[in-house]
Amino acid sequence: MKQLEELERFRDAYDLVKERLRVSIVCALTGVTPHFVKSMWQDVHGELSKRGQLPTSVHVFIKDPSTAAHLSGFVAYCKSKHPDLRSAIAARPLLDAIREYRWLSGTDIDITTAYYAVRDVAANIVEWRYCRGCDVNHLYSIRRYSMRGCPFCRLTVTKKAA
Repeated sequence: MKQLEELERFRDAYDLVKERLRVSIVCALTGVTPHFVKSMWQDVHGELSKRGQLPTSVHVFIKDPSTAAHLSGFVAYCKSKHPDLRSAIAARPLLDAIREYRWLSGTDIDITTAYYAVRDVAANIVEWRYCRGCDVNHLYSIRRYSMRGCPFCRLTVTKKAA
């Protein structure tokens, strides 16, 4: 039984590497050693994995209302499948959710960005706020201008103005 669990961890690590999730996050989610994950990355992508310090939160990734809207949609999808978002921050649930969300939305959302969005909402680093204007929840943070209002309302206003 232990060997099957270990095989699952390696399979999850392989799938996360294929999706281009950062090596240190793959290691944290699967328990596979960094050396093995880096060599797996080299085999899968034919290049070295990204190096450097990881961002501290999802704020770094959100630069416009469109990105905020896509990430809000992904978090909403995860919350519908996992009411306690902390259970979505695991290898297999994250992989399943990202693949399903991409298929449903038709967007190519980055898995590292999506991971940070779910993690930050679960840890209350960013708020999960309700918008009365469009009747949906969205990512909210006072720290970043592009996250201060509802991204869906902002996109609607932008489309009407054009």
